[in-house]
Amino acid sequence: MRNTGHGTMFMMFVSECIWSLLNMARMVTVYANNRLSTLECGPILHITISSEVFFNTTSLWYVAVAYEIQRRDLNSRTQRSSRVTMKWYTVAIFGFLIVLHATLTLLEVLDIKLPVNKHDGKNGMEHLVDHALNYMTWFTWTARCASVVFAGVIALRLYMKRSQIVFQKLPTAFLWIVSLFFMLNMP
Repeated sequence: MRNTGHGTMFMMFVSECIWSLLNMARMVTVYANNRLSTLECGPILHITISSEVFFNTTSLWYVAVAYEIQRRDLNSRTQRSSRVTMKWYTVAIFGFLIVLHATLTLLEVLDIKLPVNKHDGKNGMEHLVDHALNYMTWFTWTARCASVVFAGVIALRLYMKRSQIVFQKLPTAFLWIVSLFFMLNMP
């Protein structure tokens, strides 16, 4: 690893790749389940939990990428400092992944149910893990949007300070990268 910017970008793409594979596995599982996409099906629930967790992990890595690209160009780190920082990023982000995944898996194993009002006015029961996943989707998309906006702000900041940057084409390239990432993350 040459610097933290390269390491964080690599880890972002690893997380994105795992998320994509999990989504593909989820689609195959839905197809095998008579095309019913329901969290009541155990395998679909397991894959959905992992997929949501890796989606959040990718967003966190993207924030780290944006910060480290800016840091590298305006105030670069030493190689030793890069290694230490990369270890801390890895511990923090994958620690978050493990805690979130363990929490959601525990909610699934405990099979706790909540009373809810159905759309037809009747009372019913819903699994707590389903409820958590439904609300986590809002957090997930908020985190992803925030990571893209943060990267956009960093890109604009680099573009405005382009006279201080060694690589003159970098701010424009970073703006294109952020634009592409924004388009790829639109629902």
